[in-house]
Amino acid sequence: MKMHPSSVVHSPESISSHSPSPLWKSETLILASILFVSTVILYLPAFNAAFVNYDDPAYVTRNAHVLRGLSWNNIAWAFTATVEANWHPLTWISHMADVQMFGLNPLGHHLVSVLLHAVNVLLLFFVLRRATGFVRRSAVVATLFAVHPLNVECVAWVAERKSLLSMLFLLLALAACAANTNRKHQRSPTRSGKDSTSCHVCGKFLDHSLRTAARRRVGVDDFVAAKPAP
Repeated sequence: MKMHPSSVVHSPESISSHSPSPLWKSETLILASILFVSTVILYLPAFNAAFVNYDDPAYVTRNAHVLRGLSWNNIAWAFTATVEANWHPLTWISHMADVQMFGLNPLGHHLVSVLLHAVNVLLLFFVLRRATGFVRRSAVVATLFAVHPLNVECVAWVAERKSLLSMLFLLLALAACAANTNRKHQRSPTRSGKDSTSCHVCGKFLDHSLRTAARRRVGVDDFVAAKPAP
């Protein structure tokens, strides 16, 4: 027995998610606004924080290149330096831009980190919405990401800017890939593919520091150093 297509029941969220109605658009915009504002409010205490003595001097407060702000010489240094065993030019340029705008006022540096995290929350929400078609479920996942304690270190610690930037370009690459997939039946899907490649390349500028941080977190380096020679 075949079921007539009109008899198939869809959930209200699924219908509203796939429909280009103004109601769906307004719901998405409202949830996105709530996510962004709530994330900033959640991290308001970080605005009162100062620099710390762990890694912040090497990355900002005592780094001679970063302290001079943005310049062609400093940008060239960012692409060749391996300070703190990391190669992450976009991270250095980000810190230079902060010093250019805010000097050594920690409020400005923390403000940029909080805004980056809020943008990442929005990007995750939109990527999940596009991938799944569900607005509210995507908002729930993005909320969990916004408030998860593992993100506190990345947001409240100035030296961990690299983690925020890594997530930013990861989500941008996923968004570009999703757009490219949705355009696969159109004439020219190459634009989104190029956008995805560009985001991936930018992410690679942060990849070495990300892998180094992961190795330190799980203690791989300590394990290798302690392993007896055969």
